Amino acid sequence: MNKYIISFILLVAFSVSGISQKVSFYNFEQLPKVINENLKKVQQDKPFATLNELKANCVTAQYEQGINYTNLPKANKKVLKTKDLVQTIKPTSLVLCKLKRGFGMYEDFVLIGASAVVISEDGLCVSNYHVFESLINEGQSMMPQDSLFFAADSHGNVYEVTGVKSYSKSGDLALFTIDTRGAKLACAPLGNDLEVGENVHTMTAPNQQAYYYTQGIVARNSGFDNNPWENRSEITADFAIGSSGGPVFDDRGNLVSIVSSTTSVYAGNGNSRDWQMVMKLCIPVSSVKKLVN
Repeated sequence: MNKYIISFILLVAFSVSGISQKVSFYNFEQLPKVINENLKKVQQDKPFATLNELKANCVTAQYEQGINYTNLPKANKKVLKTKDLVQTIKPTSLVLCKLKRGFGMYEDFVLIGASAVVISEDGLCVSNYHVFESLINEGQSMMPQDSLFFAADSHGNVYEVTGVKSYSKSGDLALFTIDTRGAKLACAPLGNDLEVGENVHTMTAPNQQAYYYTQGIVARNSGFDNNPWENRSEITADFAIGSSGGPVFDDRGNLVSIVSSTTSVYAGNGNSRDWQMVMKLCIPVSSVKKLVN
């Protein structure tokens, strides 16, 4: 009898292992078009602020001053499997977009230009100063082709950027708000700075390739004695142009840094220069916390 039971269990086990997992494939090339269609619908109900109107709400932002904000989620304690982690962090990640004018030569279109992360369910977000620089800096003019600046999620839902609350130029951080239209958004809890060798995970939009996941480790933590805003966490997880402002998470799904920039390393001089590696610099979450009391 036991022999038959064991045979049955083995048969079931092999049958289950043979069941293929259903994997979703999405045409991300269509995301800007989906975003554009949703933008048109939302604009009919309540038009987003023009760039000049938005700039007026950004130039008054506090410089390297913490805002009093208590509606932040507590840090996660449970280590997640990678597949579960990706599903957790994806809804908290945003792409920052511009509506570009066609000037009658072609239709207006949406350009995904940078990344961001939601840190409170009512729409407080973080990205880079250099992403918002033309809006924060009163002396910088806007590009004539740019019509609107707004955020979008992986489903193509669009959110009006309503203003910058606080920022740091040397910290390359901008704390901004979006209009959730009453919805409670998925948001990333603030974690802690990580030591060298600890795991990191990113969800960004390199070269307009939205919601691209990479993983790696902290390679080095570098700092400057005279300006802690210039502290940087250097990681091995890949990112590129368009990833600016994107979130970096720990194994628990907590925000641990913000993508900032890359530095390419070359060997040789002049025409004989050979590319060797790319160093990837991020803003540690301790700097983000300085902007949120």
